[in-house]
Amino acid sequence: MRKSTSIHWLKILFMPMLSLLLFGGIISPLIAQEREFLEGKYAVTRSDNQVFIFSFSKDGTVIVTEKNSEDKDFKEKQKYELIGDKLTIMPIWPPSVIDDFNDVTMTKAGEGLFTFSKDGLDYEVQEHSNWPAIMHTSAVLIALLIFNYLCRWSKWFVWATCVILPLYLTIYVWPITTVGTAVDTWFHVAKVWSALAGSVFFTLVRFTKLNNYKWAKFVVAAILAINIVEAVLRDFELGTGFGGIYHFLNGTAGILSIITLSGWLTIKADSSKWKDMVWPDMTLLWIIAYDVWNWSYICNCIPEHAVMGLIVLLSCTIPAFYKVGTWLQARAYTLSAYMMYIMSGSKWISHPLNNVLLPDDPTFIIILAMCSLGLNVYNAYVHFGMMIRRKAWGFGQPVLTLAEQEAIVATNKTFPHFIKLA
Repeated sequence: MRKSTSIHWLKILFMPMLSLLLFGGIISPLIAQEREFLEGKYAVTRSDNQVFIFSFSKDGTVIVTEKNSEDKDFKEKQKYELIGDKLTIMPIWPPSVIDDFNDVTMTKAGEGLFTFSKDGLDYEVQEHSNWPAIMHTSAVLIALLIFNYLCRWSKWFVWATCVILPLYLTIYVWPITTVGTAVDTWFHVAKVWSALAGSVFFTLVRFTKLNNYKWAKFVVAAILAINIVEAVLRDFELGTGFGGIYHFLNGTAGILSIITLSGWLTIKADSSKWKDMVWPDMTLLWIIAYDVWNWSYICNCIPEHAVMGLIVLLSCTIPAFYKVGTWLQARAYTLSAYMMYIMSGSKWISHPLNNVLLPDDPTFIIILAMCSLGLNVYNAYVHFGMMIRRKAWGFGQPVLTLAEQEAIVATNKTFPHFIKLA
C-alpha cells in the first residue's frame, strides 16, 4: 500500500516536469528561429547626409563606424538583436559614445533594408554590395579617359567644358547640389576652380605663344608643386594632432616628390596634330612615385574617397604610358572633370553604396605610406645621381639628355627611360 502511494506521488511530481520539458523542447526552436543574425557591412545614411557603417557579426556584435570627412572615423563595438523584422542596437558597456542608435527600433522595409527616424532625422540601413560601386567607379574611369581625349582633340571642347560649363554650374547648380554636403564650403569651390584654371592655362600653353616664355613654363611647374605642398602640410597637420606615423612618412615622401621635379624649362607644345603640352624631363618613375604618394595621402586623410581617388590617378597615368610627357596635362583635365562631377552630384557620389569600401586596416595604411616613402627615396636616388653625373645643376635645367628628350617627344609609345636610368 505504501509502495503504490509512493508511486502515485512520483507520478504527480514527474508528469508536470515531463510536460515542461516537452513544452520547452517544442517551443525553444521556435524562439530560436525568431531571433536571427546578420553578417557583413550595411551602409547607414541619414537625411542630413551623415554616414555610418555597420559591420555585423554572427556572435551578436556590430562595429559601428561614424564616417567623418574632416577627422578620423570613430568606431565603437556594440551588440544587436534581430527578432522578426525588428532590429535593435545597444551598447555593450553603457553609456555608448555613438548613441545615435540607442532607444530606437529599426523596422525591416525590404530585403537587406531597415529604416527608422530619430530626432527629426530619417535613417536608412541598407546592405552593402561592392558590385554597383565597382560598376560606378569603372564608368568614372572610362568617362575621365574620354574627357582627356576630347580635351586633347579640341581646344574648343576645353573652353566649353572648363570655362562656360563651370560658370553655369557655379551660378545655377552647385548652390543647390552642395547644400548639406561635405563640399559645401568655399574651399571646395576654390579647389575646383584652381583645377579648371590649370586646365585653361595648360591649354593656352598648347595653342598660343605662351610655351615660348620661361615664366609660363615655371607657372606650369609651380601649379603642380603648390598642389603637392598643400597635401604635405595637411599630412603633417594631422600627424601632429591625432594621426599616426604614416602621416610623417607620407609627408616626407611628398617633400621628395617636390624637390625631384626638374627640367621645367623643357615644357612645350609638341609638333603633333594634338599640340600636346609635354614635359619631357618628367620620368615615369616620378609619376609612379607621385601616384603612390597621392593615394597614400587620400587613404590617410580622406579614406572614404580612397577608391575613387585611385581611379582619378589612373585616368591621367594611363595616358602617360601611352604618350610619355603628357601626364601633367592629363592630370589637369581629368581632375577638373572629376571635381565638377563631385560638386554636381555629391550626395549620390558620397553614398557608401556607390563607393567600394576598402578594409579599414591600420597596417595597410602604414605599409602604403612606407611604399610611398620608399619609392620616392628611390626616385630621389636616381634623380640626384643623374644630376651629379651630368652636372645638371641649373634652375629648371633638365637631367635627361637632349636625345632622350627628343625620343620622348617624337613617339606615342612608352619610352621606359625610368628603367634605363635606374
